[in-house]
Amino acid sequence: MKYYLGVTDNKWFKYLSERQNEDINFWQPSGRTNFKAIVPGAPFLFKLKSPLNAIGGIGFFSSHSILPLDVAWDIFGERNGLGSFFEFRKKIVAYRSSNNSFAANPNVGYYRTKVKNVS
Repeated sequence: MKYYLGVTDNKWFKYLSERQNEDINFWQPSGRTNFKAIVPGAPFLFKLKSPLNAIGGIGFFSSHSILPLDVAWDIFGERNGLGSFFEFRKKIVAYRSSNNSFAANPNVGYYRTKVKNVS
């Protein structure tokens, strides 16, 4: 069985695991690449970054899309893993490389995931 191991922002994971949402959005800051690694229904593992370095939970991949950041916030809100649009934008900008500025590319990639188990 194919699965995907998504390297996960620790604060994003903590925020969402405290809320126990059924649907969450694992975002890709670059907003440039279509996701084709796994098919809908395949396991999506959340690997926490250092210093935790562990699998924090599992979901099942539903879909991927590329959306403008403000549209993604309007649709998913706090299921993006942050409490406000401004926090969300700040996090995306912090993860972007200098050759992919937010002004030049206001899109973010989204992996919609149905969460089944978060530890």
